[in-house]
Amino acid sequence: MKGEEIPTTDHVALHCRQRDLEVGDDGEPSGLRIDAFRVDDDGISVNWLEYKPGSFEDCFERVCMILASTLNLPCGGKGFQPAQSPRLIESSQASTAGRLAGALRFKPLKRLVFIFGQALKDKCGVMKVEEVRQTATIRSKVVNIVHDPVEEPEPNPAHSLIVGCVPGDALLQDFTLLVDLRPYTEVALATSKARQKKKREA
Repeated sequence: MKGEEIPTTDHVALHCRQRDLEVGDDGEPSGLRIDAFRVDDDGISVNWLEYKPGSFEDCFERVCMILASTLNLPCGGKGFQPAQSPRLIESSQASTAGRLAGALRFKPLKRLVFIFGQALKDKCGVMKVEEVRQTATIRSKVVNIVHDPVEEPEPNPAHSLIVGCVPGDALLQDFTLLVDLRPYTEVALATSKARQKKKREA
């Protein structure tokens, strides 16, 4: 239902473009830049995994397919990418407070790494709604995560919004520590590729 608050037990997914990714020495994504959280007038666009019942993997697959039908998911490219020290990547098992404390203790060490022959792909970043709320509370901020299904330009029944953020807010940097970067499923990538080919041939 439009405007419905998403339960704290659920997850939201964020489309992460190649240029939004921090890259490690091995050429693999090691983190996320603050630019991944694009704040529009109505909020930050995300997608509610559990908008329909199912296992986590089934819900993730469904959202990947929705995004594949609405976005052009590129295979990636190569070139200079800012990389971040591995010591800044917090364990997914750590508490939200622990991750934020770690972010305050260490300053990012960024450098340019030439990713030669590596094909970076867009990622699907998954966040726990409960952790998003906890992180905002630590910053004494109030954010709401609400269901906002859309019909245009392409139907997206999973579309949702993180409401209460402003561009450049330090809270957005905190959010980057909450994201579990996952590859889009092979089926979703194939669907997106076929969709793009059909558009070119039209």
